Amino acid sequence: MTQVPKSLPPRADSPRDPLVVIAEVATPIVLEGRYRLLLGALVRLHRSREGRWTLAAGSGAVVIVLALLAARHFATTSWPLSNGQPALLAAAGLLLVLA
Repeated sequence: MTQVPKSLPPRADSPRDPLVVIAEVATPIVLEGRYRLLLGALVRLHRSREGRWTLAAGSGAVVIVLALLAARHFATTSWPLSNGQPALLAAAGLLLVLA
């Protein structure tokens, strides 16, 4: 097993690249500005009639796709309880109803 030598920490008297310093300071500010722009766009989309219709149509499309995938799954595989013992399944169903 070979050990990788660790790099030495920068010395106080070594010059740092000014672009790196600016990037370290400005990154949270830039991300916060983008986050505010995104939230503003989502609020405007939510308030508009077209935005609400788009959201409803998108949600409906997702529901339809998931229903089709579930139907395909149950059509190609056997039902989970199809080979179970009838008495045990009836007891489990009765316990479920009582609970």
